Amino acid sequence: RHTRSVSAFLLNRSSDLVNVNAAFIYNYFRLPDDYNQKENQRFTPSLGLLNQFQLGKNWALELSCSYNGKMATGQATIHPLYEMNMGVEKKILGGNGSIKLFGHDIFHLYHLKMDLSTPTQQASTSERDNRLMVGLSFSYKFGRGMNLQKRHQDNSENENKRINL
Repeated sequence: RHTRSVSAFLLNRSSDLVNVNAAFIYNYFRLPDDYNQKENQRFTPSLGLLNQFQLGKNWALELSCSYNGKMATGQATIHPLYEMNMGVEKKILGGNGSIKLFGHDIFHLYHLKMDLSTPTQQASTSERDNRLMVGLSFSYKFGRGMNLQKRHQDNSENENKRINL
């Protein structure tokens, strides 16, 4: 198995982020001699895209998409897979809290199809599960980060004094 990957972070504005990931995978499998198909090999692209957008001061939108191309896995070949996720976030409580509404596989794109080879027969499967998930989350920052930053600054000053003695 050989893998090559590429990542890129792109900023549209200071508050927006676009993250693009790409991996290129080559799988090679030599099957036993009693199989009709002697080898299963495939070059598979895998792509991911994440977009984060600020919508005003207290609102944010996140959209992610993924694609895995046709893949060789031993005696099976898996057809391409797709998925799309989305979330909306609202900052509350002076920016210390947030509420996020999110959805996974919002367009029911994930559809698992597979072809399987055995010495005596060929088989195909097609599964379409309802993978849709919708959720609501709440998070709150208790301010510990401010204390840690001040403590780190105090430690740095003490360390400088110790070295300069």
